[in-house]
Amino acid sequence: MAQDVAQRDLNLGGFRISNLGDPATAGDATRTDNVHNPLAASARNVSPGTSVLASPADHIHPLEPDFVSLSDPALQVAGAKTEVWFGVVDFDQIVGSQIQVGLSAMLQSCLVQAWLDGEIGNPTAGTLVMNIDSASPTLVPIASIGSAPFDRPSGAHLLTLTAEPVGPATEGRSLGRMLTLRGLS
Repeated sequence: MAQDVAQRDLNLGGFRISNLGDPATAGDATRTDNVHNPLAASARNVSPGTSVLASPADHIHPLEPDFVSLSDPALQVAGAKTEVWFGVVDFDQIVGSQIQVGLSAMLQSCLVQAWLDGEIGNPTAGTLVMNIDSASPTLVPIASIGSAPFDRPSGAHLLTLTAEPVGPATEGRSLGRMLTLRGLS
């Protein structure tokens, strides 16, 4: 005849719990704290708290890395290196110690580059963080994720996209550019 162990005072290891109350040290059998509300996941480098209760009172999980997407659906025709889009990103709003860049677009004989901290009108004064290209004579979808994440800067920074023709083409076309920034821990 089998015994129903779920009705006995056993822990998950099968050991009888002899005194379930407030714990004195970490590892003691414990009860849950149903009084306090859980803390919101709202910080980058947080860890479980010091409470020995199974407690939400000081237990917090770190935020998951962020994913930011910026897009420009317009068709751009470039005869020389042309600034096709720029925007300001507040990197303090992205969780993670590094940033991975993704870039996608429909391209025709075109090179698209993403620059960080260039100047409006002179984006190549900044740091090149990603590029994609295609020598196709027709618009084709191209997408890539950068293999070299960079350290997340703090504060607001200018991001710029440039487009230029590749190979023997005298003009390049780009359509539906999308830039993604993913925070990595």
